[in-house]
Amino acid sequence: MAHSPGTIPSHQFLKPFALAIALAAVGGCAALFSPPSVEIVGVELVSLGLTSGTAAVTLDLANESSRKIDILGFLYDLEVWDSEDDNGWKRLAGGFHSEEIVLQGKWVQRVTLPVPFEYRALGAALRSFLALGEVPYRLRGEVSVKGFGMGLTVPFQSEGVLKP
Repeated sequence: MAHSPGTIPSHQFLKPFALAIALAAVGGCAALFSPPSVEIVGVELVSLGLTSGTAAVTLDLANESSRKIDILGFLYDLEVWDSEDDNGWKRLAGGFHSEEIVLQGKWVQRVTLPVPFEYRALGAALRSFLALGEVPYRLRGEVSVKGFGMGLTVPFQSEGVLKP
């Protein structure tokens, strides 16, 4: 197809326009996605070694949406409140837990994570317990989900108080 000098053929305008529409559609789908909420409901000591141990942290993953969510795993950091630290929060443990979970719409799924920790990290939790009789915690991370034909990571944060 011939075009006059200095003009751009109309099909070249359509490529960026089609790409913009496709990106907007994917962004719109992601905006409709409601991430699961994550809450700690229990902590149990599983094993102790010479310098470290493992706890089983039980979580409730709640899907407020009516659509199912395919969870591939999650990256997490478990922190406890330390009144002696300028930052306030001290990292107790962290890692990646790979477990595929299909979280049905309007459903709560209980999941138990093995959480390895080192004894030297327990100082902040012990100080909080001795001072307050409880241990304020914060669990932060990213849930890896499969949706809309691609993988997404969705941030989450849960705060609460563990009362031994």
